[in-house]
Amino acid sequence: MKFKNFPELSIYYHDQFSKIKFFLIKKFVDNHLEKQAELFDLFGEINNFVNYKNNDRGNFFEAENNIMGLRDLLTIAGVSDPKHLEIFEGIALEGFSSDGTARDRAIKIHDLWREKALELRDERLEDESNLN
Repeated sequence: MKFKNFPELSIYYHDQFSKIKFFLIKKFVDNHLEKQAELFDLFGEINNFVNYKNNDRGNFFEAENNIMGLRDLLTIAGVSDPKHLEIFEGIALEGFSSDGTARDRAIKIHDLWREKALELRDERLEDESNLN
């Protein structure tokens, strides 16, 4: 599925959304990512508790394998290319690990996602125009 087929829903075309659509989607995604950041923090606390005085950290729960909804959120946003999914997930996991409140990190991740989406869209459109 090419993301250009669904510009009305795609993160790749967020710059073309009406102000109200952009606001509503941004609010939803920021709130969703905030909950994911809180979950990431919770896994960190669980790992610290479970591995207290355990140098080999043998009981480690990897948040990226357990955070529910990140891939679903990206799919809803029109990200279907496996390479793009990996890029967006990487941005999210790096953002979840950064400093700041869960809200701050969520907004940072979403800002970076939108920036990267435009970059990837322009690269793909350029590649497609070179093929023609």
